[in-house]
Amino acid sequence: MGCQCSAFDKNEEIRTSINEPLIDIIKSQFEEYKVLVYSKSDCEDSQKVKNVFRQNNVTFEYFEVDNMSEGPQLMTILQKITSRTNPPFVFIKGKFYGSSKEVSDGFARGELNKANLS
Repeated sequence: MGCQCSAFDKNEEIRTSINEPLIDIIKSQFEEYKVLVYSKSDCEDSQKVKNVFRQNNVTFEYFEVDNMSEGPQLMTILQKITSRTNPPFVFIKGKFYGSSKEVSDGFARGELNKANLS
């Protein structure tokens, strides 16, 4: 299942390169993680999308943007990339997929499943 805390706190490589422009860090995360969720710890939809992945036994990585010192800047970049204003921001194989509704609908349609997300 997904990580319980931000990789910014756990991954030495990312921590040491934090001075890079955030967009470069985001791009490297797209390459590193097949399923990536940027969320907020107090966001109900963020909790929903993480639970949908857990219920479907899909491995994913998530970052709680509100718990990161770079959070406000990261939110601005994510909003520009996705044209959405609120989390969660779900990326699958480096492409923006949507939010909790799109993920739930993707599983319901069979578009998303463990086989193509693991």
